[in-house]
Amino acid sequence: MRLLGYTLGKKMVILPEFGTAYMWLTNDELKDFNFQMGDSEGFVNYPLSIKGVNFAALFMERKDYIKISFRSRRNIPVNKIISTHFSGGGHKNAAGGEEYKLNMEETIKKFVSILPQYAEILKPSYNL
Repeated sequence: MRLLGYTLGKKMVILPEFGTAYMWLTNDELKDFNFQMGDSEGFVNYPLSIKGVNFAALFMERKDYIKISFRSRRNIPVNKIISTHFSGGGHKNAAGGEEYKLNMEETIKKFVSILPQYAEILKPSYNL
């Protein structure tokens, strides 16, 4: 619960113009919280409960790569977004992948830079 509170309170960025929220956790942060596999299960879903957020991403630093999880509501095909820009795949509203070449900062910068090309499908809907 402490890790979830920390992630939502300190590590979440909301980009309202894209109806998107993302979070990230570094190896050092995971060690500080004595992270065990499974501890972050479901974290990526929490931002979707925020009014206007229809796309959520979680970036977690691993030893040799960045683990990426995407979730969406509505008709946002996160499987296509992740397969096009990151090594990954999945279902229309739930997908995952990895980034092996970039560090965390570069991966997040890449993620934010691709959002404008999906602006039409990402635009927030407040008719929840």
